[in-house]
Amino acid sequence: MVAIKKHTTRSPRNNEGVDVSCDLYFCCEKSKILSMKYYYQFKDEWYGIDETEIEKVLRNDKYPCLIIRDYPVLIKLRKDYGKKSLAFYIQGVYSGSDLESLLLRQGRSKVDAREAVISNKTNFDMYYHYMTQDLFDDMNLFDAFIINYYDERFLGQFEYHIKVDKKSQSVEVLRK
Repeated sequence: MVAIKKHTTRSPRNNEGVDVSCDLYFCCEKSKILSMKYYYQFKDEWYGIDETEIEKVLRNDKYPCLIIRDYPVLIKLRKDYGKKSLAFYIQGVYSGSDLESLLLRQGRSKVDAREAVISNKTNFDMYYHYMTQDLFDDMNLFDAFIINYYDERFLGQFEYHIKVDKKSQSVEVLRK
């Protein structure tokens, strides 16, 4: 599994360094992001995925790992790549004041923690909406549901599903 970094117009939060994010290139130009095949707006910021990074990972027989908070982009990626990648729905075990307390202990600001609680609820509501629609033409949007315990079990769940999936099918490079 190889993490694909998204480009974003967002600045790093107080607890993030510019060069340390596992999935973001911060402070990118909006015009650059809008020129990418896969892009979306989340809150007031823009996020884009460089398709060449996905292709490079697939050519090396690895799984691309992306964190995406936009269902239409996720659906587009699934239609373009199908089973050449795995899609996970991630749900945290914490919500409401429990999630807010955890994030505050991890160093997030009060405003950021509160926004994360709202975002968590919104994301679950969107998940429910998309799962109850007949949009997928026999395509399951997610291969697995992962529970985020906010500890070392999170990565273990990814690794388990990738190991199981590799046994059941081979990864082929997408030929357009």
